[in-house]
Amino acid sequence: MLRQVLRLKRWVAITSRADDLHLLGEGSIGQAVRLRISEGPDPREFLAAYDSDRRFTLSIIAPCPQCAAPVPTVRIGSMADYGDWLNSAPNLAESPHYRTSPAHRGDCPLPRE
Repeated sequence: MLRQVLRLKRWVAITSRADDLHLLGEGSIGQAVRLRISEGPDPREFLAAYDSDRRFTLSIIAPCPQCAAPVPTVRIGSMADYGDWLNSAPNLAESPHYRTSPAHRGDCPLPRE
């Protein structure tokens, strides 16, 4: 899915592992999947999981603007979304896992859902 969304060439390596902090979906016993692209100067990680409406989502893992912990911040639904994120565009779609992520620091001031 990540390869399709970002239109990655076949030679771009994507590694995957179970995410220790996030569930695959609400009420799920399975773990979400952490995907990593190591090409280029800055490796990128994504969270692959289902949102509360059971839709598959990809979210970029980046520092929380409030506590700096690496959390799923922005929903990436297309190569354009990823480009907008790389260019720090305003009004990007928040990841459905952003406010509920257990990866936030305990003192994070972000309002939780």
